[in-house]
Amino acid sequence: MSRKSQLLMTLAVVLALIGIVAWRVERRPRVAVTLGDVSRGPISREVLTSGTLEPAREVETGAQVSGTVQSVHADFNDRVKAGEVIAELDPSVFDAQVAQARAEVIKTEADVEAKQVVLDDATVKAARARELRQQDLIAQAELDAAVLAAQQAAADLRSARAASTSARAALAQAQLDRSHTVIRSPIDGIVVNRSVEVGQTLASRLEAPVLFRIADLRKMQMLTDVSEAEVGSVRRGSDVRFQIESMGPEQFHGTVAEVRLQPIYESGATGTSGTTPPAGTPQPVGSTGQSATGSGAAGANASPASGASSQQSGANAPGNSNAPSPANQSASTTTPPAGAVVSYTAIVDVDNPDGRIAPGATAIVSLPTAQRSDVLRAPNNALSFRPSPEALEATGQTSLSVAPERTQESDPAKGRVGYVWKFENGKFTPVEVRAGASDETWTEILSGALQPGDKVITAASVSR
Repeated sequence: MSRKSQLLMTLAVVLALIGIVAWRVERRPRVAVTLGDVSRGPISREVLTSGTLEPAREVETGAQVSGTVQSVHADFNDRVKAGEVIAELDPSVFDAQVAQARAEVIKTEADVEAKQVVLDDATVKAARARELRQQDLIAQAELDAAVLAAQQAAADLRSARAASTSARAALAQAQLDRSHTVIRSPIDGIVVNRSVEVGQTLASRLEAPVLFRIADLRKMQMLTDVSEAEVGSVRRGSDVRFQIESMGPEQFHGTVAEVRLQPIYESGATGTSGTTPPAGTPQPVGSTGQSATGSGAAGANASPASGASSQQSGANAPGNSNAPSPANQSASTTTPPAGAVVSYTAIVDVDNPDGRIAPGATAIVSLPTAQRSDVLRAPNNALSFRPSPEALEATGQTSLSVAPERTQESDPAKGRVGYVWKFENGKFTPVEVRAGASDETWTEILSGALQPGDKVITAASVSR
């Protein structure tokens, strides 16, 4: 065979091989990847929950004395000032008691004056008896009788003065009871409940009857449930956004004041409460509860000047037994039921200067649970992405594990171990990272071989 024929045959074989390789390359699956950027920026995670708005300060005002209601000067939704008269009882019985007590004072004072005269006379006689005895003009028995009479007169005077003091105290008590027939508002606020009518008879011997509930609506508190998984991320002072369904899409704001450490247990199977009643269950009067809405005996906080017995509620004092809220939970020391869902109550302070927010309103709350200002972050999809076996086969990486072995144990204090993937030179490359907080879009990267501007895979598809 000639040299030329050999070259042609060799060329034909090479062309055939090139064609076969090209045909195989054409039929090999192709991988298309979607990339996301690693960047620096904020992360803000929020939990959507509900809450009940109640006045931060609410007082139950009643009567400390018994009697018949003579007049009522306040009604529902009336604005009242501290010290303003809101009701009056018939004072005739108390006027008579004051007059009787004043007469008793006059009588005892006169008795003191009479006893003083007797003491002065007995003192003079005792002194004269001593002089006469020194001159041996009277017997010793007469001197002893004169001295004894002076001592008895002094004792009678002290008794009379004590009776006068007691009479003056009785007069002060009668005057105080008389002042209690005028019932005054203990705080500036709005009357949210009135349970008294003119002519009604009040009996305050056993328990002070509640006549009015007065609330200061300028400061409100919202009580909202936070799940056990999120409560550790709720921070005091965080800004809270919420909407009230009856007021449309308007956004309101509040500030996290505290998270109460009392756990609330609710059965996940039946929806009924376990060792603690479910959120929003009002407690009967006298039950043990949180200080924001617990109850006590009406009349405990009244001042004598106001003539009203008052009981505060909200965050500052117990007394609002009728306000449904997540904080109205009885204290529990027993073991929670199996499968119970645990939550806690977060207290949110809300300014309400114009009084637009009504007590008892239910709000939809966006509660921030994780806030980061400037952190390294990657898209959430990058942390959840794993290349499929088909994608690995298309890149010739069938020996690469889809879930690479971790090089170190996960330490919760340093974040959870995870993986992101890069696509370099047509190959999948895993990068181990430690992930921290996350929101709806981003996940915080605490450590790992990533820098701002890196491209990580968020999705991959195989096409033929």
